[in-house]
Amino acid sequence: MPNQWKKNRKIMIGVFALLMLTFVVVVGKSVQADRTPVAADLISDGGLPSLRTETGVFQEASRALAFKAMPDAGDHARSLNDYYARRAYPGAPPAIPHGELNGSTFGPAPCLGCHRSGGYVPQFKAFAPITPHPELTSCNQCHVEAGNVGSFRETQFVAASAPPINQQALTGAPPPIPHGLDMRNSCLSCHASPSAPKEIRTDHPERVNCRQCHAAVVENGQQSVFERFDGGAPWHP
Repeated sequence: MPNQWKKNRKIMIGVFALLMLTFVVVVGKSVQADRTPVAADLISDGGLPSLRTETGVFQEASRALAFKAMPDAGDHARSLNDYYARRAYPGAPPAIPHGELNGSTFGPAPCLGCHRSGGYVPQFKAFAPITPHPELTSCNQCHVEAGNVGSFRETQFVAASAPPINQQALTGAPPPIPHGLDMRNSCLSCHASPSAPKEIRTDHPERVNCRQCHAAVVENGQQSVFERFDGGAPWHP
């Protein structure tokens, strides 16, 4: 009888050890499974920016410090009057003040050679304005040479007045954005570098999140961000 008890005890101990081993293996695999990355299907956003109205604000951010270090344009600086003189109305595509270069009519060459990065152009003794939309390469689709006398009939067209600037709510407050942002939401393209009109050139281009402080002007209780529409939805460049 004692031998039978000893035999049964050994069997029970063996079964208990086997159960413990099974428990350890199961728990170990569970813990390991929790550490295994789970593949998840990401929902595509169609390539659109997460903040659509912020498109282009950071387009020139990588060159912000370079803009900060650039010297003043001096005698070659443009004024706001010069800026508007190239446009039929505020916000219109500026006319090309020089002849075609290298015989190019459409495409990025040679326009972006000067207007992608700006800089001083000895040929014209001026700083080239930086385009806010270098991805639109058919430049002559919107920009025409200045001085095309006789190209258009006389009309009763009256140009819109230029938007007032420096409309701070309080002294020292950030001025609001007085114009639409359609194709003009790359702030530093127009408001930094020596080519920027002196009246609207920012003194802090290194603060690249411009719209963190500068809000668009609100008219009639509604904020107009884009003026162009495509299929009933706001158009985003």
